[in-house]
Amino acid sequence: MNAHARCPLVALVLFLTVTLAACAPHKRAGGIAPEELADMRSGPILVEASLGGALRVGEVEATRLDSGKLKLVVPLHNRHDTILPTQIKVSFKDEGGRQISGDETTWEVLLLAQGVTNHTVRSLRQKASRYHIQIRRHK
Repeated sequence: MNAHARCPLVALVLFLTVTLAACAPHKRAGGIAPEELADMRSGPILVEASLGGALRVGEVEATRLDSGKLKLVVPLHNRHDTILPTQIKVSFKDEGGRQISGDETTWEVLLLAQGVTNHTVRSLRQKASRYHIQIRRHK
């Protein structure tokens, strides 16, 4: 990939990182204080450059379930008037940001209709407190 092709991807990742960092704290959920929930927002969310104009990712809602596992709701906004075939993969990490062995989804195919689709995913382990989301076009 040449430098010109990487520039839009770098700009998109930087924009999403800054946008997520500025998000307000989440509401209290599952007996967890808002500042603890704020620590669960960890990104980054990496979106393939070819989806830049068609897909907008909203603020991820992270909550701790009664089981101790982490639940994410990822709002995906298809801005086009046709079905947008995408794939999403979520990796869960511990408090130190280290990947938790076996606690990641496979690449899930999502056929996004026009408008907002909320994609929900749950961690497999209780020690999950951070996450990394990757989204690409499904071919």
